[in-house]
Amino acid sequence: MKLERIVLAGLVLAIIVGNWIGCNRSSKDGTDLKGLVELSKRGETPAQAPVIQLVQLDKKDVDKIKADLAELKENCIGKCPEPEPVKVPPIPESWPDMDGAPLMAMSRILAEELESTWGWRADDLVIGRLFDNGASRQKGEAQAIKAYARVFTGRARPGNAGPVKALNESMVKGDLEKLWFPSGKKTALLGLSALDDLAIALDKKEKINLPADPKTLNAAVKATVDILEREIKAVTDPEIGTMKDDNALHHARGVALVSEAVLSSMAKPFDKAVKKAGAAKDLKTAVSHLKVAGQIDPLTVLGGDEEELSSNHLLLMAYELDQASDALKNIK
Repeated sequence: MKLERIVLAGLVLAIIVGNWIGCNRSSKDGTDLKGLVELSKRGETPAQAPVIQLVQLDKKDVDKIKADLAELKENCIGKCPEPEPVKVPPIPESWPDMDGAPLMAMSRILAEELESTWGWRADDLVIGRLFDNGASRQKGEAQAIKAYARVFTGRARPGNAGPVKALNESMVKGDLEKLWFPSGKKTALLGLSALDDLAIALDKKEKINLPADPKTLNAAVKATVDILEREIKAVTDPEIGTMKDDNALHHARGVALVSEAVLSSMAKPFDKAVKKAGAAKDLKTAVSHLKVAGQIDPLTVLGGDEEELSSNHLLLMAYELDQASDALKNIK
């Protein structure tokens, strides 16, 4: 295609040169073209009208054109850089917005604890010590809710929206184990209200959105793995001591209850992101193990032979949390 273009250009050049030569040659009566124009301006007529002749190229001219074309071919064809293809930017992939389900899942657990017979015990020095299993579970739940609240407030837009700021101030920055000024219970109540408000805003799409994209999914998964790994370390600590066995177990149970509820409620809004990551099976596996971990609630925590999981509740808890954590680590 390039050679054809060069040959065609050469032929056009030859015609132009021929015309130029013909137009600048003298007419039969010796009057050149410029003189004829001047005569015409003065209203004069030459003795004989000029005849403009196109001069045929001689062999020397043709040979020179051929040489020029050969030189162009040698210097250009295969060496001239091709224009770079225009890079069309990819169309950004669109993602749905997360609904309020994950926030409502945390709200239900928190509300149940606040409305229970003994109320919020995580900040109570008396009731919390007498009923330490419940207090330990609440502390685990609070720790997990704080981790997920940090993820969701960090991804919500705009970040300065009322419900987002309220949840950040209460559940992320607040201390749910503080005795007073403000008490852990008051902070928990503020957090409960913020969870409900943000959930409603997301469901109604009231100028607040939280993308259910891979970035949010991965942030939630990482937060879950981090808190599960801490719990695994706690329940397998060789220095844990008999008196602290039940506290560690119920704290881990609280973490498992919240994690299972949140991840289960994320399955629907994050369906596209989960499928893109090929993570449906891993997410389902993690949720199933967390569900088992949340149901480990013995009257007496046994710490029997390490070879027998059935007689060691701590190792059984560690196993379920470890299986859930391993499954989540596969999600990229």
